[in-house]
Amino acid sequence: MDLFNEIAKGNFPSWTWYAQIMPIADAESYRFDVYDVTKVWPHADYPLKKIGKLVLNKNPENFHAETEQSAFAPAHMVPGIEPSNDKMLQGRLVNYPDTHRHRLGPNYD
Repeated sequence: MDLFNEIAKGNFPSWTWYAQIMPIADAESYRFDVYDVTKVWPHADYPLKKIGKLVLNKNPENFHAETEQSAFAPAHMVPGIEPSNDKMLQGRLVNYPDTHRHRLGPNYD
């Protein structure tokens, strides 16, 4: 409730968003499996790049319609963009839609 109240007062929380970018050619010959979620890419090899800023500046007006019914799936990609070989992502491509169908029912799509 604190987050909701702070946004309502105009105290918008924000975070700076950074990402590490690795060319696919580097991934094939890197010193460890770059898709291993237990590993961290050294910043010396791939420094953080600033992407932008995330600001929460609006509360939902209709909680059910705007929050409870939201269903995001990594399988919904722009044509021409393909998923990586990341095993976590591969599992999510299959499981997220099933979870949403269970949670939201026939109106999922």
